[in-house]
Amino acid sequence: MNTRLKLLPIIVLLFSISIAILTHTIRHYFEIDSQFLNLIIASLPNFAAALGLSMIPLIIKSKKPIISTMGITVGLLIYELEQLFTSRTFDINDIIAILLGAIIGYIIIKKSIANERITDN
Repeated sequence: MNTRLKLLPIIVLLFSISIAILTHTIRHYFEIDSQFLNLIIASLPNFAAALGLSMIPLIIKSKKPIISTMGITVGLLIYELEQLFTSRTFDINDIIAILLGAIIGYIIIKKSIANERITDN
C-alpha cells in the first residue's frame, strides 16, 4: 500500500483527537453570538471522536474494520442516548455529529481497503 495511504488513518486520528480536545476546552471560554457557529463548535468533539475512533481498526489492521467501526459507532451512540436517562444533557445534534463522523470514517475505510486490494494485485 502507498505510504501516504498507510499514514492517512493515523493522521486523521491525531487530527481528530486534537480538534476534539481543543474545541471541548475552548468553547467554555468564549461567547459566540452566531447560533450556527455555536452549534458547530458544540458538536465538533462528537464528530471528531467518531471520525478519529473509526480509524483505529485500520491502524491496528483489524480483520473486519467495517464491523469494528460499526461497533465503535454504536458505543458512541449508546453513550449519547444514555444521557437521556441521567442528569447529563442530551442533544440530538451530538447524535447527528456522531453519525456524520462515522459515515466519513466509513468512506475513508472503504477507500483504504479498495486501494490496498489494488496495490496488492
